[in-house]
Amino acid sequence: MSVETQLPVIILFVFYSAIMSELNSILMIVSSGFILQLLQEVYDDNDLIHHIFPAPFHAVALRTVAFIVLIQYTFSIILPHDEVVIQNASGEREKKKVNGFASFILLLLLYVLGSTLKLYKGSIIFEHWTEILSLLNVLAFVAVIVLYIKAQIGQVINGSDPICDIYFGSELSPVIYNVDIKHFVTYRIAFPLWALYDLSALYQNSKTSGKLNVCLLGCVLLQLTYIGRTLWFEHLHYTRLDSQNDKAGFYRIWGVLVFLPTLYVTPVTIIAQQKRSILLPFMVVLFILSLIAMYLNADIDRQKFNFRQSNGLIKIWGKDPFFINAKFRKENGDAGVSLLLGSGWWCFSRHLNYLTEWLCFLFWTFIQGKSASLTYLPLIFLGLFLYFRMKRDETRCLAKYGQQWLQYTNRVPFLLIPNVY
Repeated sequence: MSVETQLPVIILFVFYSAIMSELNSILMIVSSGFILQLLQEVYDDNDLIHHIFPAPFHAVALRTVAFIVLIQYTFSIILPHDEVVIQNASGEREKKKVNGFASFILLLLLYVLGSTLKLYKGSIIFEHWTEILSLLNVLAFVAVIVLYIKAQIGQVINGSDPICDIYFGSELSPVIYNVDIKHFVTYRIAFPLWALYDLSALYQNSKTSGKLNVCLLGCVLLQLTYIGRTLWFEHLHYTRLDSQNDKAGFYRIWGVLVFLPTLYVTPVTIIAQQKRSILLPFMVVLFILSLIAMYLNADIDRQKFNFRQSNGLIKIWGKDPFFINAKFRKENGDAGVSLLLGSGWWCFSRHLNYLTEWLCFLFWTFIQGKSASLTYLPLIFLGLFLYFRMKRDETRCLAKYGQQWLQYTNRVPFLLIPNVY
């Protein structure tokens, strides 16, 4: 799979996401065998369409996705769990069982073992990545339709706009057979599949070049560290604003299953097929900077989590923290209180975690060196994505907390970059 093959898919997914966010009143649901047969004939007879958007029902894609889903579901049941107490959007405490990191490590080991035993080529996911993404597109559609039907049967839907309910979702954390679908899609499918792609890229590069590209190895190690760190702090997922507000609709399911993985794997795809590399000292500097950004990103989220878990009865950097008791109304009409932290990392800006998230991507993107300008588009798109998510969070917090949110913004005036913006 060449860089030129990958780029049209990236551009298509980004363009598609933008169109869907603006024109959510247009959604076609086709399920008849005639339509599927017609689409298959179009794929078979049109090389251009197949090149840009491969047929989704490829045997390798089906086996790969089925294996990941089944093995992750099995691991979620049989592996030991850590039980954590989290605070949900309503301010109530609830227990969650997590074992995403252990299942992630075992999945990687199984993949390497299977390749070593010659059960499949180690580069198989890299070689069939576009077919896998095409299948995930279809599965995202199927998943949101199933969730919509489930919500209708359970009488969860209150609105009269099915398009909105399908696109934005009807339930925050729908559960099917004791599986939190939104969480499973994000932490059991999307992140592990991203990691497997990175490993597969190493195999591909070694096969085509005869030796491993040091810059590729550095980029893959950074991304695996990022994924492992995210799954190690899996419990923090439940406390983030997007997780507490984004319902399990097409926007969320397709975004984490297709759109974001497409963006994040681009640097690895580019480097895996390049013969030239950046200077080793420069790569080492970028590697260290990316590790620092990852640490800061995790520590920022962990600091707020620990603060709220202690109900504010904790010292931050050796001092009593500043915070505001922000009152709000729950969906059932009861009164609730959230603690808005204005100390530690959270005294510098209100969304410093988004800045460090983007910096992680920035540093490992630079490892690809002087590539075509189009290969840096994902960095721009991710920046825009995080920026608009940040603005949406601001709007939600203002609507939720009102005057007390304005007091908080006066205390922490900078939105993203300390002392700048």
